Amino acid sequence: MTNIKNKQLVRLFRRVQNIPYFLFRHRDSKKLFSLNKGCCAEKAIWLGNKLKETNIPVKYYRIEFKWEDLPIPKEIIKLGKKGPAHHLALKAKVNNKWIWIDPTWDPGLEKGGFPVKN
Repeated sequence: MTNIKNKQLVRLFRRVQNIPYFLFRHRDSKKLFSLNKGCCAEKAIWLGNKLKETNIPVKYYRIEFKWEDLPIPKEIIKLGKKGPAHHLALKAKVNNKWIWIDPTWDPGLEKGGFPVKN
């Protein structure tokens, strides 16, 4: 991958990562920017589609997780469904190597202890 493609990947990642995290009942990556909020699914699908448009191969991964493992107050956790939830992330092939890319948490969540990727 050329340096131009690397810069393009970073620019696209930052663009979607900066959208505030919000968990909808529906999933529609086409509304991500008009609503200016979205969750892992909308963000990963939007980014994956943009990377594919620039001929960067992508693979999507559905990952099981627990909300309790995140820095969310217990009172709020109690309001949700019990049991595991699912997260969508992706890998992109960069310089012939598959790398994890996860734009889920926006930079504003870092101060709350969320695992924001840079």
